[in-house]
Amino acid sequence: MVSHLGYLRKKKNLKLTLSQLMYTGEIPTGKTAKDELRAIRELIESVYKKRDIVKKIQFLNKKIDVTVNFDESHLKKILHFLQNQEDVRNKLTKIKLNQGLGKEIIEQYKIKINEIKYDPNEIKDVDKATNALKEIEKEITPYLEKNEPKEIEIYNEPNFLYSYHKNYHTKMNKICKFLLNADKPVTLSQIEENVRFDKFTVQQMVYELFGKSLVIGVREIENQTNWFTYYWTAKLNLIHYAKELEALIQDEMKNEDKKLKILEEFNDSDMNKF
Repeated sequence: MVSHLGYLRKKKNLKLTLSQLMYTGEIPTGKTAKDELRAIRELIESVYKKRDIVKKIQFLNKKIDVTVNFDESHLKKILHFLQNQEDVRNKLTKIKLNQGLGKEIIEQYKIKINEIKYDPNEIKDVDKATNALKEIEKEITPYLEKNEPKEIEIYNEPNFLYSYHKNYHTKMNKICKFLLNADKPVTLSQIEENVRFDKFTVQQMVYELFGKSLVIGVREIENQTNWFTYYWTAKLNLIHYAKELEALIQDEMKNEDKKLKILEEFNDSDMNKF
């Protein structure tokens, strides 16, 4: 494959060079001289295009070793991945400014983006890397428009219809959201102060999240008291767990609405009259 246009210009015997290219099939042999000239022009235009793509790729990532010897479609896929990677980083910066997620989670996402490995020479690897980046973008997109963390509305149903599971899911979701929006590791007392639950509930739920590998706990010794204190940080998979809790709460709210409707219909019916 021709590496650059200078390849054609520097050769002393252009006729020999063209014949070699025709022999290898890089310039198809035409029926007429006009056809051969058209093929040469198309080859030169293709090299120009690929050279521009290579420049853009190397501008975004100087470590990637690509040349015009790559197919044009292959180069475009690499460029598309690098542009998307830059867009996702910009989205994370925007989320950080809008306080849609805490700094700890954003830093974990940045590490996850940088850890996407692929071989530029293998087009399948580039496709896998692109799909992995799309999954990350899909996860962070809902947080772009959030200027403030949104709490789930708690349905005020009568006490005798109040579901234990719904109450549990709502409390757990509130703790998850606080951990996700924290800018630094937090203690149990800080969680308790912000979510306003009793100490036992907070401790039980945080330990449950730790058991499910959704949070990281680091033990440190306090200088003043010499007591051990745990500092808790959310992991990326806590976002998925919080979304599952929201879905459960919404389903439970619908079930409670049905129960209330049945109860109202019963109260208004003749069956409730003695």
